[in-house]
Amino acid sequence: MFGATTGNVYRFVGEIPESQDPVALITEKFIQAIGTDLVSIVVVNTKNIFIVYTNCTDTVEDIDFVLITDLTPDPIIEQPVIVVEDIPVEGE
Repeated sequence: MFGATTGNVYRFVGEIPESQDPVALITEKFIQAIGTDLVSIVVVNTKNIFIVYTNCTDTVEDIDFVLITDLTPDPIIEQPVIVVEDIPVEGE
């Protein structure tokens, strides 16, 4: 998912009730916010900060999700081809 395709990274800033599974809740809310379930989503909890990685490039317009960055792959830079010609050596 990362590096090969484009996508976005969001931070979930909404409320999570104690009785609910945070990953399931965030996934459901994200699907509702984006309007489709035809996306790849990875929800990660890092020190009680929930991050959502998705392959969807559409912007989510929802107060529970804050865009952190996009996942645009770095362009592949073609290296120049260096041609070394044989240089005659004197005396050979």
